[in-house]
Amino acid sequence: MGKIILYCVLSFNLIIISCNHHKIENKKLKLGEHEKVEFNYSPSAICNYDSLLFKYALSFEPRSISLQKSINSELDTFLNNVDTICLKKQKKFEFFVCCILLKQYKHHLECCHQGYDLLSMREGSSSLIINGFLHMINPRDFNLEMLNSGAIVDYIQNQKDLKNNTVLEPYLKKIEEINKRIIRGDFK
Repeated sequence: MGKIILYCVLSFNLIIISCNHHKIENKKLKLGEHEKVEFNYSPSAICNYDSLLFKYALSFEPRSISLQKSINSELDTFLNNVDTICLKKQKKFEFFVCCILLKQYKHHLECCHQGYDLLSMREGSSSLIINGFLHMINPRDFNLEMLNSGAIVDYIQNQKDLKNNTVLEPYLKKIEEINKRIIRGDFK
C-alpha cells in the first residue's frame, strides 16, 4: 500500500513539474530492494491543452445571458478539473477567452440589444474565463465595479493577431452590424 501511495505522489510531482515546463527525462525509481517503476511520458503531452481550447472555443454556443448557463457540461467539467495555472500558459488561452466572450456578447446583442456585466457572471467555471479576461486587460487591477461584455470587442480590436483572426473576424463584423441596427432603433 505504501508503494502505491509513493507512486501516486511521485507521479503527481512529475506532472506538476512538467506543467511548469522544466525538462524532465524518463525516470526509473527504485522503490524497494528489486522493484523499479519506470515513468515514460512526454512533458509536452501532459500540459498541452491548445487543441482542446481551440475545439471548445469553436464549439461554444451561448444559450443564455449568463455565461455559466451557456457553458455546456463537457466544457464545464474540463474547466472545473483542469490545472488552471497550466491552462493559462497555453498559447490558445487568449484566443479561447476572446472567442467565448465575443460569442457571448453577440448573443447579448441579438437577444437583448445590450451588453451585460461580466463581473456579475463570475460563478462556477465561467469565473476562469472572466478572470482570464480581466488579467488580459489589466493584470494589476481587479477592482473594477463593472465590466460590460462589449469590452471584448475593444480588446480584440487592439490586438493585431486577434483582430485579423479568421475565426473571430466574422463575429466582429456581425456585432458591428447588430450595433448599427440597434443605433437605428431596429430591434428585429
